[in-house]
Amino acid sequence: MAHPEFVEEIRKKLSTNPRIDGWLVHDFCGKNRTILDLFGVPRDVCPSRRFFYLVPRKGPMVVFVHRVDEHIATYFPGSLELYSSWEELTGRLLAHLQGKGTLAMEDWSSELLPQVCVLDAATKRWLEDNGKAIEPSWPIIEEFVGKMHAMQKEHLHKAAAILDKAYKLAWKLLKERLVQKEAISEVELQAYILRIIRGEGGTCTGKPIVAAGEHSSIPHHESTKTMIQPNQIVLIDAWCKQDEEISPYADFTAVAFTGKELPVLVSNVFNVAQAAQKQAIAFIETCYKNDLSMTGAEVDDACRRVITASSFNGYFTHRTGHNIYLDVHGPGANLDNYETRDTRYLIQGGCYSIEPGIYLPNEFGIRLECNIFLEPSKKITLFNQAPTKLSCIEV
Repeated sequence: MAHPEFVEEIRKKLSTNPRIDGWLVHDFCGKNRTILDLFGVPRDVCPSRRFFYLVPRKGPMVVFVHRVDEHIATYFPGSLELYSSWEELTGRLLAHLQGKGTLAMEDWSSELLPQVCVLDAATKRWLEDNGKAIEPSWPIIEEFVGKMHAMQKEHLHKAAAILDKAYKLAWKLLKERLVQKEAISEVELQAYILRIIRGEGGTCTGKPIVAAGEHSSIPHHESTKTMIQPNQIVLIDAWCKQDEEISPYADFTAVAFTGKELPVLVSNVFNVAQAAQKQAIAFIETCYKNDLSMTGAEVDDACRRVITASSFNGYFTHRTGHNIYLDVHGPGANLDNYETRDTRYLIQGGCYSIEPGIYLPNEFGIRLECNIFLEPSKKITLFNQAPTKLSCIEV
């Protein structure tokens, strides 16, 4: 169950950084889920007591686990230190940390990346009181976090195919109901999409977003019984994965207009959002094929500049995108220099959403979300890239 090859790669990285004496993993009740996932610990399994795992730059790896959680140790290569009392744990851990002044842990140097800061303040303070300096572990582990293997990539394609079908049938149903002048609400269309996803063997946390008219100007609108009308923007944001623990998500957002003639303002907003998405894709593709590292913040800047330079500056009110993995919002880099400053790098084998949005309060909003996968071949694969023209559902 353990991953000795992965740990050896970590040790190689430690060997190139003489400042850091080891990687110390800490978990309590599954709070460090990103690391548990790296070691293949099932989602329904986690330490119920304090857990530590030491990977020193030199010397044996050590698992520190409470006796009631001994089964957790099977996922981590190394020698086993069982404890029952807090005195046992602190004594044994400090003994193994002797001579190790600087430790890499799941922490960050500022408040700007809360998803990385899973080390609790009390544990950090205790270690510092015992003479240990703490450095962020992310530079050591980042190329492994959220990286899909070949089977997961196949599952990604299948999840994307499920969403493609769900969108196609949802637009078809919406058109039929509007043509027949049979009212359909946001929640009814939402439930229909969920049935398709589940019927195709998919699953998802939460429910898709269906937002019509002015509701589409609310980025995470909670769908209501409001009826969808002719001559409105309809925004659908849906995500799903295959119903298997190792399966990654796909996550799309698309829009359509329920009328024959596109209003000029609607067309202009769509064109700017589509150009912003296209620019982000081009930036990633160029950097990736030329072996140029890129941070999530840099991708956000590339995308956001298009909207900032338009007449809709100020109406793009969220980050450009996020990592996608076992959770729809994955543990890797977010494409963000707006809500936070994400200086983590996009990685080979990683999947990311690109979803610029423009939201005109009390009028309408347009968000265009595609997914981009960075292939080992230095090519990219796109899912649900925005069309060049906004789709009209003629009624």
